[in-house]
Amino acid sequence: MAAEPGTNWNPFFPLSHVLVADPLAPHPSRHFGSYLVLRKLEQNVRAFREAEEALADALGLKGDDRPLAGAMLVGRFRNGTPLRLHGKPSSEGHPVQNDFSYRDDPGSKCPVSAHIRKANPRDSRDGGLERALGVMMARRGQTYGRRTDRPWDDAAPQTRPTGGVGLLFMAFNSSLQAQFEFTQQTWADNPDFPAGGTGHDPVIGQGKRDVKVRYPKAWGGTKLSAPQRQVPQTVTMKGGEYFFMPSLAYLKSL
Repeated sequence: MAAEPGTNWNPFFPLSHVLVADPLAPHPSRHFGSYLVLRKLEQNVRAFREAEEALADALGLKGDDRPLAGAMLVGRFRNGTPLRLHGKPSSEGHPVQNDFSYRDDPGSKCPVSAHIRKANPRDSRDGGLERALGVMMARRGQTYGRRTDRPWDDAAPQTRPTGGVGLLFMAFNSSLQAQFEFTQQTWADNPDFPAGGTGHDPVIGQGKRDVKVRYPKAWGGTKLSAPQRQVPQTVTMKGGEYFFMPSLAYLKSL
């Protein structure tokens, strides 16, 4: 059963973002396919966790506040709690809370450089609601590789894998250029989006990371840290391809 629409977020996805006419189907005006993006993304988990620890040290975070550093990079705590809503991991409501916007958050709660904000600015003043809605894809990820550690515990970064594990990223689009490629090039890889000095997406951004980034010293506070080096690139694309997924009508005609 689909979730009920919230105040700031609607779980229903327009089919026009996914479907395009299938030119080889019996009736293209009635039969639709979709463009599929598939990427194998290897993750250097150790390097990312080391970057989290370094940022926590730079921000002076101690004890139970140290997970805030990782949340500032991703935009969520490990259990899915969005930084926009809570300064600490919360079990309030659904485990993965989505009913929020960035409209009234200039970056004091969820930094504008955070992964989920760079990849989906929602209705922030920087991204614009219409632009964000038009770019969104139907996307899912599947982990790959064998982990010998326990991903959700607090073990030292040195116990984490440096390769051989990662994510199989899949996304359906009605336009590869206007959706997937726009998100990667204009948002994730753009150090000036959504504002100058934002840096690359800490998770999926690619390219030289020369810009330094500032973070709030405390959740919801107005004081910013000294400029910090960006997280090194810890995700490497090992392969990928664009596909056209034909309509059922075309497949039945074979």
